[in-house]
Amino acid sequence: MVRVDNSRVDSEWLSMKEADPDEAEEEVAEGDAADGQTALDTTVLADPLSDEEREVLTKLRKHESEVSKVCSAAQELRVKGAQSAVDLRSLVEAADGVERLLDAAEDAELLQREAVSSQVDWPAEELKYARVIVLALDAWETALAKGKEQLTAEAAGGAIYSSLGALLRSFRELREAEAQAQASGSAAVQHADLGLAGKETALRPLSEALLDKALELKGEALQSFRTQLLNDEMSKIDTNLYSRQIGTYGMETMGKLMQMKVLISGLRGLGVEVAKNLILAGPAQVILHDEAPAELRDLGANFYLTQEDDPFDPSRAEACRAQLAELNPYVAVELHRGPITEQLVQQVSLMVLTETPQSELVRLNKLCRSAPNPVGFIAADCLGLASFVFVDYGDAFMCHDKDGEEPRSAIVSGVTLESPGTVHTHQDRRHGFQDGDSVVFKEVQGMTQLNDGKPRQIKVTGPYSFTIDEDTSKYSAYISDGIVTQTKVPHHIPFFSYEQSLAQPRHPGEEMHVPDMAKFGRSEQLHFAVQAVLAYREKHGELPAVRDAAAAKECVDLAKQINEARKKGGNPQLFVEELEEEIVTKVAMFARCMICPMAAFLGGVVAQEVVKFTGKFSPIHQFLYFDMFELCPATEPDWKPKGCRYDEPRSICGKDLLKDQIAILGSSFQEALANMKLFLVGAGALGCEFLKSFAMMGVGCAGKITAACRAATAMNPAMKIDARDAMEVRVGPDTEDTFDDTFWDGLHCVVNALDNIQARLYVDSRCDPPEESIPLCTVKHFPNAIEHTIEWAREAFEQMFVETPREGNSFLGDPTSYLQKLSTTGSGTSQLQRLKSIKHIIEKRTGPFDAFVEYAVFEFQEKFHDSIVQLLYTFPLEHVTAEGTKFWSGPKRPPAPIKFDANDDLHLDFVVAAANLYAATLKAPENRDRAMLKSLAAKVKIEDFKPKEMKIKADDKDTTAEGCMDDDEAVRRLSTEMSQKLKTLQVKADLQPAEFEKDDDSNFHIHFIAAAANLRARNYKIPEADFHKVKMTAGKIIPAIATTTAMATGLVSAELLKVVNYGERKVEDFKNAFVTLALPLWVLSEPLPPVKTVSKEHDPIVMGPVKARPEGFTSWDKVECNLGDATLQEFLDFLTDEVQVEVMIMSSGNACLYNAYVPAHKKRLKEKITSLWETITKQTLSPKKSYLTLEVSASDLDDGVDVVIPTVKFQFR
Repeated sequence: MVRVDNSRVDSEWLSMKEADPDEAEEEVAEGDAADGQTALDTTVLADPLSDEEREVLTKLRKHESEVSKVCSAAQELRVKGAQSAVDLRSLVEAADGVERLLDAAEDAELLQREAVSSQVDWPAEELKYARVIVLALDAWETALAKGKEQLTAEAAGGAIYSSLGALLRSFRELREAEAQAQASGSAAVQHADLGLAGKETALRPLSEALLDKALELKGEALQSFRTQLLNDEMSKIDTNLYSRQIGTYGMETMGKLMQMKVLISGLRGLGVEVAKNLILAGPAQVILHDEAPAELRDLGANFYLTQEDDPFDPSRAEACRAQLAELNPYVAVELHRGPITEQLVQQVSLMVLTETPQSELVRLNKLCRSAPNPVGFIAADCLGLASFVFVDYGDAFMCHDKDGEEPRSAIVSGVTLESPGTVHTHQDRRHGFQDGDSVVFKEVQGMTQLNDGKPRQIKVTGPYSFTIDEDTSKYSAYISDGIVTQTKVPHHIPFFSYEQSLAQPRHPGEEMHVPDMAKFGRSEQLHFAVQAVLAYREKHGELPAVRDAAAAKECVDLAKQINEARKKGGNPQLFVEELEEEIVTKVAMFARCMICPMAAFLGGVVAQEVVKFTGKFSPIHQFLYFDMFELCPATEPDWKPKGCRYDEPRSICGKDLLKDQIAILGSSFQEALANMKLFLVGAGALGCEFLKSFAMMGVGCAGKITAACRAATAMNPAMKIDARDAMEVRVGPDTEDTFDDTFWDGLHCVVNALDNIQARLYVDSRCDPPEESIPLCTVKHFPNAIEHTIEWAREAFEQMFVETPREGNSFLGDPTSYLQKLSTTGSGTSQLQRLKSIKHIIEKRTGPFDAFVEYAVFEFQEKFHDSIVQLLYTFPLEHVTAEGTKFWSGPKRPPAPIKFDANDDLHLDFVVAAANLYAATLKAPENRDRAMLKSLAAKVKIEDFKPKEMKIKADDKDTTAEGCMDDDEAVRRLSTEMSQKLKTLQVKADLQPAEFEKDDDSNFHIHFIAAAANLRARNYKIPEADFHKVKMTAGKIIPAIATTTAMATGLVSAELLKVVNYGERKVEDFKNAFVTLALPLWVLSEPLPPVKTVSKEHDPIVMGPVKARPEGFTSWDKVECNLGDATLQEFLDFLTDEVQVEVMIMSSGNACLYNAYVPAHKKRLKEKITSLWETITKQTLSPKKSYLTLEVSASDLDDGVDVVIPTVKFQFR
């Protein structure tokens, strides 16, 4: 137990601990050892007890167990060390345990006034309360102190100490108040200065006041500690590695995931996929279990087995463990040999079972549900072209975030006084809420009753309105402002056991998942097919043999028997009116097969379900069935063995086994797949998954990054990857010499694995959704969301460290020309700002680092103070619009200027990043010494700012020309000054513009944007964002995690198999897929046909008739023009003869090559189109480029009606 005595609450002890924590801990430990651990009345309450106190203690004996638990938990915290991030996580969990015990004690009325006899005088009662509180918080303080010793950021630890110091001082003052009360009566208590706000609080019983204060301080310390701990851990692991995952899960879920221990049984294709995805996600431990010997057929799906392992002596688990462990050094990957026992079940958080007999699934599911701490249970299997997943998280599972979406916010514009109250939101954008959402209000003026922070459930009545289930008729009238934000409310999801779910796979009021929109009812049919195949295994000890008609027939009979039994059982048991024998037959025929697309798809799904055990996202409830029967040939193919890794017969354990892919698709299909020429663009996470899948499938050629290609050929030595095919160059307009027309025309298929929108759009354009933009004025002057300030900060980075150095080089290279062009671009205000930046670079480029810090401080002052002062000068807080409404209302949040303070961490973050980026621009050494930079920044003298008469746009519709008239004259003066100064300086145009790189946290790029975005948010009282949120948004990173990457790879790989013989397929064989694993939701549908261009009697754009020629053409159609290097006139004549049109306008990209309405363009008719293109675009055509794509606007030769034709492919070589 933990001793509480005067020394523990004395300020001298606190000071000593801050100076030397180890010495303080030794003193306490010696005292603890001397006290003993038996008598509650002498160890919990160390002071001599009065009669009244003993009476209270006697009445509390029935709660001794709760007190003991708190004390024991506190003692565990005392003795625990914190030598690593794992230990720190353990401390946090233990501290959470203390908090839960305190909550339990409150429930047991241990801390309630009703638990104490009303006859007892208050001093003893209050003392008892205070001591129990301080007992727990004493242990809390120790845990936080130990945590602080390991944290790199001392500021967070300092904040924790400050809060706890205030708590301990309050306790000391409580003791003094008790002494006064005993001496002069309880009235003296009212005068005790506890540092608690408000007279009302001071008049409350001291224990209640202290309890409130303690819980408040504890909550603040806990949040600070958790956030700092997780941030510190992520920095130690590798934030670049985890950035996309953190962006998806968030820090809290990552913390929970890092505590999990997961058992995976069965290591064929599905099991190894689950293990790989999960290890990359980062749980504490993954235990592999599979004692079956590896077989040759496993090579088609298990990417960690190779033919070099022949003969396969080790088990599959042993063969895979070492390579799986290499995926993530922060995950312990271990083996379990022997059966899965009850003891093992109780040691893990969750288990995933594949290739497991039905009876074993039932047994292990019961053990999971009956464990002291419920263990998550997932069963899954790939049976050829069919698969299933079953999830059971027990009866008491709580989901804390059903969809993982960022909470939406809207600006309140009005609230009615009625029942139920109707809330109206500002019409600048739709609120985006849904029925049943819970929301909280803040900053509402007038109807302040809504600002209580209480979640309120809503019912949507329109895109800009909703009702709250609350009577607002007696509330104060709404005046103005207010923000309403979605909030995540935990909800309970009960699960059935596996045994019960076999007969009742649907919960009341729910339907089974329907992944494919064309297959309604398929899940119910697959339920009986899979149960029949598993029953066959129970009966025969193995799955049905491949393409064994007799075994398939037996499975059909078993399915019918199961269905008939369910019919007799009636509701709620599931049955179908008629069993589809073809479905059962397909499942049975290929049940032994494991192909890579299905294993990858299901491996991603299952691994994501493991993550959901943390309470993040909605788990599968409870069965998911999925099939790829479109891949099944219409007739039996030539599937007999031919001696390759995909089908070679092999005698293992006395059984001849066939490779699975050819058993399903056939040898001729495999040969066509092997000869396929495929271009894989991108070899990051998604690209490497594709490469692995293509290697497993035997695709002929793929690749971009050499290292990834080496790994793929190790998986499949027969894979054809020429060294020239593994190209480490960017695919884009600037590399068309490498990826020329011949290259693109020679491909069978392109697979896009790029992780940014721009690159994807470029590749899509060669093979043949705009982002929602933020209004310019919103970004520039009137942000109301963190996304706005991040966009502003990203633009500030571009302006300061990209555009300014470029313009500086232009000025240094040719000052006269630059200044002449400057006078024609932008307002005088923007010109002045650009000139000042260039002037500073020229003057300070050879200065010490002090100059770079000064530059950073001046930029801080201009961006976060002066510009805000100017904005408020132009639009004062009391400003009203021409319509008489308040200017600063709705989406326009009134800002407040920030004065630079070198002691503020965020201010210093900005200075450190800006100064070092400025140094990089000038090719000067960096300086990461925060203490030195802080000292330098504090010495910078900042001049007082006086606002000017300036015009600023109120919104994007405002046509006002922004700027200040006085700035035009300032530009002229500064231009003259800089021209003269340059004559005396010997400087070169060698400034180094930054190249924005989001994935290198050491380059200060994201650090600058994060600091600038959050400072801007402070200006406008917008909640700030963490580093990872800024990184994801500013870097336009598409969130990606191993689970969804694997799942998408499986779906794409299945579609690639269909491309091999696409000429023989129907369009409905192909699938578009929309998937969100968070909900979870799968929507597969057939692709839509390309849009056809047809003739119209009236086109709203041209305001008249339009002809399509040819009728019904699509974007895939082209007009082929093979005239060679022809002139413009020859080209126009060609279109006249071939398409019967007169060309009015012709363009290539953004370049207009010919306009018949411009008389001067007639002289272009004799020029070659290639020469025109080079002249107008100021670019040189690559020798490897053989054609141009041209767009024409034309009219009919006979009646002059506008004619639309396909894009023209002008082949000039």
